[in-house]
Amino acid sequence: MIQIREDLASRIATLERELKIVLERQEEAFRYRWAKGLATFESEVLSEHLKLKWGLVSYVLHARILAL
Repeated sequence: MIQIREDLASRIATLERELKIVLERQEEAFRYRWAKGLATFESEVLSEHLKLKWGLVSYVLHARILAL
């Protein structure tokens, strides 16, 4: 029984390390960091988001009738 617990604890630790690596790669790919539980994006990403943002008037003018 003790051996099973040790094996499980070892596997959990390995999976946690693998998950941390994957999350760090995602942060690099999407160019953000976690700070105090919030995702903070790099300034270049934020400026690109603002370029893609549509105001209400623009949305209404370009939307299909059924979408409104």
